[in-house]
Amino acid sequence: MVQLVSNSFCISSLILLLNSLGLLASFSIVPVIKNDANVNENYTGSVNISSPVTYIYEIKPQKERHLTTNTSYRLKANLAPAGIDTLSPDRNLSVTILQPNSISSSFQLPGFSKRGRNKKSASADSYYAERTLCILDGDPNLPMFISVILSTGSYDNISFSITITQENDFRLEFEESRNITVSALKPTYYNFPFSESGPQAVKIKADSIDGGGNCLTLSIQAPHCPIYDQEENVHYEGIYETISVSGTLTVKREEPFLEGFILVIVVHTSLDECLRRDPFSLPLPNIPDLSNWTGIVSAFSALRPFTPLSIDEDIHLSISIGAVDNGYGLLAKLFSWLFPNFIVLVIGCSVLLVFLPRRHKLMTKLLFTNAGEFVDEDDPILPIDISSQPEQQGNAHFENESRGILSQLRADKYLADFASPTNSSEQTLFRNGTAFFHHISIVAIFYCIPVFQFALYYFRVSKAIGNYDMCYYNYRCAHAEGPFIDFNHFISNAAYILFGIIFLIIVRKHEAQYSMMVRKTNRHQFENSNVTNSPTDGNGNLEEREGEMEATFVGQASVNQEEREDVGIPANFGLFMALGVALIVEGVLSAAYHLCPNQSTFQFDTCFMYVMSVLVLVKLYQFRHPRIFKPNHALWTLATIVGLSVLGLLAEGVITSRNKFFLAFIFVLFQLGVTLYIAFDYCFVGYLKDVDGQKTITGWKIFWYIFDPDTWQKKNVRAGRLVLPISSIILSLSLSICWSSYKWSFSTYLLYLFIAHVVLNVGHYSFMKSVIHRESKHKSWIQPVAFFILAAIIGGFAVSFYLDIATQWELTPAESRAINQECVSLFFMGAFEYYDSHDVWHFLSATALFLSFMGLLVLDDDLVATPRSAIAVF
Repeated sequence: MVQLVSNSFCISSLILLLNSLGLLASFSIVPVIKNDANVNENYTGSVNISSPVTYIYEIKPQKERHLTTNTSYRLKANLAPAGIDTLSPDRNLSVTILQPNSISSSFQLPGFSKRGRNKKSASADSYYAERTLCILDGDPNLPMFISVILSTGSYDNISFSITITQENDFRLEFEESRNITVSALKPTYYNFPFSESGPQAVKIKADSIDGGGNCLTLSIQAPHCPIYDQEENVHYEGIYETISVSGTLTVKREEPFLEGFILVIVVHTSLDECLRRDPFSLPLPNIPDLSNWTGIVSAFSALRPFTPLSIDEDIHLSISIGAVDNGYGLLAKLFSWLFPNFIVLVIGCSVLLVFLPRRHKLMTKLLFTNAGEFVDEDDPILPIDISSQPEQQGNAHFENESRGILSQLRADKYLADFASPTNSSEQTLFRNGTAFFHHISIVAIFYCIPVFQFALYYFRVSKAIGNYDMCYYNYRCAHAEGPFIDFNHFISNAAYILFGIIFLIIVRKHEAQYSMMVRKTNRHQFENSNVTNSPTDGNGNLEEREGEMEATFVGQASVNQEEREDVGIPANFGLFMALGVALIVEGVLSAAYHLCPNQSTFQFDTCFMYVMSVLVLVKLYQFRHPRIFKPNHALWTLATIVGLSVLGLLAEGVITSRNKFFLAFIFVLFQLGVTLYIAFDYCFVGYLKDVDGQKTITGWKIFWYIFDPDTWQKKNVRAGRLVLPISSIILSLSLSICWSSYKWSFSTYLLYLFIAHVVLNVGHYSFMKSVIHRESKHKSWIQPVAFFILAAIIGGFAVSFYLDIATQWELTPAESRAINQECVSLFFMGAFEYYDSHDVWHFLSATALFLSFMGLLVLDDDLVATPRSAIAVF
């Protein structure tokens, strides 16, 4: 096969050579050479296929290093206006530039769009072009010779004019703003030298004065020849990015930019480059030709009016170079990194050391008051009302009879119907909670490892090839530290990790304190019972019975059930431990996503948001249904959700709008079916019994009772059980409509869906607990309400910062840069503008999640001494 290809190539070359000899035999080539061409002098002439013209320029010695000089030389070539009317687009002028210390470069006149090659659209402006000559590698003490060769394939004479001008604007200065003009036929580049006393990193900002509508590439290249300033080769070296309205690049003083760098600005003759999401993708669909401007407008975002310009029309840019960190030193940077996380530690330690002990004191009073022990009623922590103790709470639901319509919402099922008082029941509940913690931990470990491998691969490829279109950073507020391009978005995720660790410590401490209080209470009850039943026993039988009793809680409490009263919500601290792990992993995965944020890595940023939402919903359900939902149910639910989110991301860029609507319709039907099933389960669990009427129907078996007419009897339908399911269905349908109206991405829709359902379920639980069943009769409601109110306020501010988007991977990289924002000035950071709105979202959302988890943790502590036969199930 290789031999066949080689023979074919030789035959083709021979045919081409014979054709060339035939052409040479028909006419002779007489080149015209002008040896003494001068800079700043205009030359005119004509050229045809038999008489190419060569101009040889002598550039005088610069007497200074070319890297620091402000002098540059620019070639300007133009076809004479007299020849434009008769010139055919196929008869073009080829201009070749030869330099001793650089690779030759060439261009053609007239210029045409790379896409479509619609040569009938050539205008008079496209018969003019400019190029900057590279003199960076020449000896400043010796002259430099440059040859410009003009040739054509036309047999007729083509008139031209050519000039090499000396320009004195080659060097860009630090903290200088300059307005420049470029076009597709007039690319340009400038030099910026680093100085020993100057900054070690600079930020280059480019803003379109015209308002956008074209596609440009900003490139940073090493200050050596050749400089790649054509759209075909601008990505050969250095780092680069595409822009349409504005763009920003950060350059550190390191190899290969130790001495300085060259800023290259190239305007593309088509919008293909700005319509690519990443270098491995094709241009976005429905862009068949540049003439189809409607398709281009639909592909770009509607952030601003989009008025496409001609490929040969001038584009006016404002270029500025400033400091990355506003000149702040290392101490200021450390302050920027550590101070927000110090506030996180203060909040977490305040909850751990101040609020939690007060909660434990409250619970101790409730338990010992229930046990009949003396309580200091003057203590300001909690004035206990003996008349409202658990023994009276069993009849509290009768108080609701006279409360009008609200009485229809109260429950007629109680926790004792769902929680067995046996030791095996407590141990099973403990095992289920521990299973949640272990399963989430294992999933987190084996999920985080490949996530970081994938994100690091994207990050390393982006840096290796210099393509900054692969990662959607907010370049206007991206601080490069060490190997990181955007360190501030990486370090701001530490808030999730710190809050997660603190929450795990709090849960462990709360569990230990809870266990100790219950052991003391049970021991006190045992002692009272023993004294009452065996008052004359003096042979140590009390100690013997005490040794037989093991008062433990959550795997440690196995009290002699004949001697203890079944009280309180069955504890399941394993679920709270799983929430803490999920909060830590959210910070880790969000940091991985921000290594190189784009469509492919976005699933990592939101994955454990889904996990936390599901765990919160499960915990709210398990408060009153401790034996219904098991860990394997939650894990399969999470697996389904994550799988759907990945499929949704994969489908974003490869399906048409019609197919997307079809798939969205199918998903909404699937979602509605799942919601209806959960609603049915919620409404009828506890009311449906098996054939013998002994065992409650739970799990998937309840599905088969939907079509049983006996299920829908009035005795099985309670108004209070219908509020949450109906609200959930309405909420799901409303969000589906918003999904279609606001064109949310699939992952964003899932995130909003879960957050909305979490807020709805927390609100419903709190309303039923406090208003309908009036379980919070003491000051015990202050802490959970305070936690939830603070979480809601901080979460509201967090959402406002989240919606103030500075990047958007749903757009193209060029359009995403158009919405990049400057750093915000936080009230606690003063003048240190180090973080943007998304960093603030990280800090505030982590705080809101932590506070909401704390509210859930202490929500039902006031029922610790309430008999389960008096705790309503809703």
